[in-house]
Amino acid sequence: MPNLFTNAVKWLSRSRTGPQLTDEAGAIGWATTDDELKKPKPFTYAVARQMIKNPTVALARSVFSGPIASGEWSVESDEGVDEARLDFIREEIVGRRQDIMSTILRGIMDHGWSPFEKVFGVRADGRVGLAKLKPLLHDLTTILIDAKTGAFTGFRQEKPTRDVNVSLDTSLLVPFQVEGTDWYGHGLLENAHDAFLKWTSSNAGADRYDRKVAGSHWVVHYPKKKQTLDDTATRVSNLDIAKDLLAALEANGCVAIPTALDDLTGWKIELLSDQGGGATNFVPRLEYLDRQLFRAFLMPERTAMEGRFGTKAEAATHIDVAITTMELVDRHITRHINWYVVDQLLALNFGDEARGTVRLSSAPLADIKRELIVELYKKIIDNPQGFMAEIDSIDRDAIKEQLGIPINQNEEDEEWLSVVPLPGVDPDDDELAASMGVIYSESPR
Repeated sequence: MPNLFTNAVKWLSRSRTGPQLTDEAGAIGWATTDDELKKPKPFTYAVARQMIKNPTVALARSVFSGPIASGEWSVESDEGVDEARLDFIREEIVGRRQDIMSTILRGIMDHGWSPFEKVFGVRADGRVGLAKLKPLLHDLTTILIDAKTGAFTGFRQEKPTRDVNVSLDTSLLVPFQVEGTDWYGHGLLENAHDAFLKWTSSNAGADRYDRKVAGSHWVVHYPKKKQTLDDTATRVSNLDIAKDLLAALEANGCVAIPTALDDLTGWKIELLSDQGGGATNFVPRLEYLDRQLFRAFLMPERTAMEGRFGTKAEAATHIDVAITTMELVDRHITRHINWYVVDQLLALNFGDEARGTVRLSSAPLADIKRELIVELYKKIIDNPQGFMAEIDSIDRDAIKEQLGIPINQNEEDEEWLSVVPLPGVDPDDDELAASMGVIYSESPR
């Protein structure tokens, strides 16, 4: 008889959702309780997919998500935790960061939430691993919540033939800017919706102006009466004559006026030209709306868009603000991965007491700490007295890790640096050491 563990692994290893096909008719934000209560919202997936094709929105999404997706995870643990747990999480999660982050970021930027199905499998070493994190298409997916508490309880996928439920233990939900227990959150793209509509309207107006107003137009002024054009006494309307003149002008730019006209008084032919002055009114408005679209992604526009005023220092400040926001989002996503993926893998393989003992940690996107360490220890090492005073208190491995220096795992216990005094120099003589200096060299191997 199979044991409970084997049955559990077999059950967790099944994928319960079908192909993820686009459904343009979906609406963002359907909250479903156990009692099938639904609350629609007006911002649709079709609108979202239209908006991401806007050049400014596309740039803002890339600038916001690129640095986060290209960042790194390190693995940390509580004191005394078996190294096997850290190695296991590195193997299962760390190498997948870019794919996981890119998918989550698209979901939270565009829709305010990102749903996954966790599919597990048994590894060659007998442990339960994460076979894949399967992204679920928003159009087909409904968030299930507890009718009493509002707690997230899994997903439902609405299919033509039958609905598929994804249970809580095989679900991963990363919500963003959540209000209360509305797990659909608030996407950054929705911030840009109003500006996008105005940008589209303004750009359409500019296009109509270019096609219908700008350029040159012939105008023929004529008197309201009829003319006799030949000896047959046939009288012709001046309007008909004017239309013939316009047709000739539009065809070849020249016209011949019949001399048989009784009176040329009131006739006038002129060319109206627009010098494009009206088009300049559209440019500042479109530029303003471009900035609004960029700001919708929580970033000052000077982080990526051309600046018109201000200084380089001001632009650097804008970039610092953007990086701080990105780091907060990075940590938010990493926390959810720790809570609902890392802890579950630890519990399945090392027991429930292993939850929280190992965790992912995001490296700073702007490594200010690294720059500070470099500058600080340059000054310390440049001063022999400072170096000799600090060498025993320096965490050498920590510095190597911050500076990206490879560590030889087989020689971790060897001294990193040695201080070799000059012949005849007493290393305890601070004054002499300061005046003559010391030689810093790598420890002998």
